[in-house]
Amino acid sequence: HITNISKIGEGTYGEAFRGGGCVFKIVPIDGDFLVNGEVQK
Repeated sequence: HITNISKIGEGTYGEAFRGGGCVFKIVPIDGDFLVNGEVQK
């Protein structure tokens, strides 16, 4: 269970979050809708 998650960055193809002493980059793949104004990879 990860607590205290906070968004630390945003790029064209994904977003970065920090929580529980780790950093996570979320990149949407193969979807039908735009993410941050861009087509998914």
